[in-house]
Amino acid sequence: KVAMIQGDIPQDLKWTPEHITPTLRIYLQATKENWDADLIIWPEAAIPLPLNYAEQFVQDLDRAAKKHKTNS
Repeated sequence: KVAMIQGDIPQDLKWTPEHITPTLRIYLQATKENWDADLIIWPEAAIPLPLNYAEQFVQDLDRAAKKHKTNS
């Protein structure tokens, strides 16, 4: 089973600092609703930050995916 997550974040809001956390929450919630999938796919720009700023978020997400036996 594959889940494709689309946050549907307006581009004029997605990259503003005050919308970073809400954007991450939207993707995280949609992901949690699909932990039964074997593979979860996000758009390439789902995280509106350079990786070094989102490293902890990505690591936590990876740990959760492994716990649920899901690839992300």
